[in-house]
Amino acid sequence: SSARVYACMWKKFTTYAHSEKITITSLQHADANFLCDQILSISKSSSTSYPKRLSQLVSRVILHHWPTHHGALELPSMLEDNRKKDPAYLRSEAVGPLQISPITLSQDADWRTVRDSAIFALCFYAGLRLAEVMDLKMRDIEWDSDGFLLRIRGQRPRVVPMAKVGNPILDQWIKTRGEMLKTAKGGHPHVFISTATFKPITRLTVYRAIKHAITEANATSTAARNTFAARQIFNGTEADIIDEWMGYKTEFSLDRHKNAITRSVQHKEKVRNRNSSSQPSVNFLSSKLNRRPG
Repeated sequence: SSARVYACMWKKFTTYAHSEKITITSLQHADANFLCDQILSISKSSSTSYPKRLSQLVSRVILHHWPTHHGALELPSMLEDNRKKDPAYLRSEAVGPLQISPITLSQDADWRTVRDSAIFALCFYAGLRLAEVMDLKMRDIEWDSDGFLLRIRGQRPRVVPMAKVGNPILDQWIKTRGEMLKTAKGGHPHVFISTATFKPITRLTVYRAIKHAITEANATSTAARNTFAARQIFNGTEADIIDEWMGYKTEFSLDRHKNAITRSVQHKEKVRNRNSSSQPSVNFLSSKLNRRPG
């Protein structure tokens, strides 16, 4: 699959080079700035990681033909790898306890508000991915003495407990959903439905639901999920347990959160104490065996 991806990327580069009349000779003598400009022009409507990946591909192909090509050697270092940026969080200025006031729902809230709040709650209070929210079925929801347990299937199968404050929100949606389905025909296995026609929700529905549930410019399912992970780190939950809840397969994912939080706290403390020359330290709570997220 990777070979097919890079073949498509190379085809895009060669098509652009042909349209711009960029010849083999001009590539042979091109400097890094020229190559970088072409990469950015090609990548205008692509993902944030595309320019870096394309630059690495172009660099390798050119170096295969001209091993001492200085422009190709410098090219990858001129573009930032956006995949290595710090994770996005909700209300990042509050990094510290990373607390957001619990969502409260009135008993007469309309069904869409209840549903959107429950979608947000699954990301923010249980750390679910967007696709996992979409795929969640009623059979995947269990209950123990402390609240809901969510059985996640697919590529990262696991059982995730929901933070206590999120239980009432999901419970209200399940009750609302049950009332709605009394007039429906046939079974509807998914937890979330998009309209009164009872169709499963789409990615766009999740995106809009998060925006509806919390008024914040940076509000996305990923930011909500990342904030869940960061909050568990501050609570002192053991790394293995956080990895299990989040579905992480490597230590790198959790380390990204720890490093981002450390840099953010240190920066804020440094701004607050401009006259201090000492480097502020970040003290997470001591590691403990939390069986329920906070």
